[in-house]
Amino acid sequence: MSVITNVVVIFAHDNDGAIELIKAFPHRLDEGLSFDLCKIDFGQAGGTKVFTGDVWAGAFNHLDIDAFEAYVKKIVWPSYRTPVILVQHEYRDEEQYRVIKLFK
Repeated sequence: MSVITNVVVIFAHDNDGAIELIKAFPHRLDEGLSFDLCKIDFGQAGGTKVFTGDVWAGAFNHLDIDAFEAYVKKIVWPSYRTPVILVQHEYRDEEQYRVIKLFK
């Protein structure tokens, strides 16, 4: 049975390669799977200006959320490159998105 977790990563500006730190998470590598996030290209999003954030997303089967959260919290983020990370587990947290807090 599938148990899906959605992950959304938002950087305030161009991530300048910081996304690779998250994509290096060892998600089920024994099964040949990688933690592959795709960039969402907004082009002309709503509003009157071009969206300047950098948004990445992916859906993962049987993601160990606790291990992922511990992993991203160990990364030393430059203050200007610290992302906001949202996770939504199919059967956990009442199916609501929650923020993994990387700030104190």
